[in-house]
Amino acid sequence: MHSPVRAAGTLLITDDRDDAALALFPDTLILGVSAMPPAHASAVVCHVALAASDAVDALETALAACRRRPDTPLIFVLRDDDPLSYAVANGLGATRILAADRAGSDWTRRLDLASSTFAAKRSAATPAGGAEAAVDTSTEAEAAAAVLASLFAAVTRRAPVAMADVERGATAVLRGIRDDLLGWIDVVRRYDDSTYQHCLLVAGFCAALSERIGFSGTRQHLLVQAALLHDIGKARVPLALLNKPGALTPAEATVVRRHPTDGYYMLAAQGDIPAVIREVVLHHHELLDGTGYPHGLRGARISEEVRLSTVCDVYAALVERRPYRQPMASRAAFDILVGMGGKLDTMLVAALSEMLEMPRAARLAGAC
Repeated sequence: MHSPVRAAGTLLITDDRDDAALALFPDTLILGVSAMPPAHASAVVCHVALAASDAVDALETALAACRRRPDTPLIFVLRDDDPLSYAVANGLGATRILAADRAGSDWTRRLDLASSTFAAKRSAATPAGGAEAAVDTSTEAEAAAAVLASLFAAVTRRAPVAMADVERGATAVLRGIRDDLLGWIDVVRRYDDSTYQHCLLVAGFCAALSERIGFSGTRQHLLVQAALLHDIGKARVPLALLNKPGALTPAEATVVRRHPTDGYYMLAAQGDIPAVIREVVLHHHELLDGTGYPHGLRGARISEEVRLSTVCDVYAALVERRPYRQPMASRAAFDILVGMGGKLDTMLVAALSEMLEMPRAARLAGAC
């Protein structure tokens, strides 16, 4: 393993006294072995087996002592790629999760960016004197991702989602895309969790496209909330299916295709989720020609919010990075959307294409 350069004060917490990463961190805590270090960490990295309840209890105690500031970056390097590990990490307040399948010999190099820049962006976001700072797209994406983590963690433990969190996440998305939608796309594509990456992309596209076609501020904000929650039902789908690189079997496809109804009924049971949000969660896979699911709706039975979210959902799925493939080029993705013909709202497809291609052309011209 190499010896990376990282921010001073990054603390490693592990439950393995033979962890190879111990030699790379000046500040370390081995659960059940080491004495508690001072509470001055600028970032905390956890490399702990989250399936073991005693290790989780010890970790929670350690974090309470070592992470006094709630905005101190908390990065989990998972040992196991399972829903429980993700849920526990999210429940403990993770600001970033490094998936198990990427936790190889290079994971410390990938932590350099997460640990050294996140704290700096947090402090820069609030300038002295209280004046509003320029929007930092990465900071807003981190804030929205943290909201997603709390929402999916709540659903995993069968608790209600907090609408205050959903509203806060939508505000972060709207701020993040305000001046630099392409920058938002670039930042969000770096996320390791494919579901979070997808929800953040869809939310960003919905925010920008709804503004372009003239949605009111209230209507736009509700749509972005819906976009953040549109795949909440996937919290009940095994990660092995969500991340499967090949084609799903018919039985596996049936499980995945339940996520709109699962998400809808979870939210409907709360009683405080606006109707438009529930509608987008339930119907974002419906298609105008009636070939979508779960109800095979056609034409006028599909609302404008659902049509818009469906276009953004399909485009995002094509251009996002997945563990098993690189993102598709924007032009090729739009060729697929156009080729879907009467399945999608063609006016919305055209509006999304114009909205994305104009700033992309300007960026390329500026680089010449």
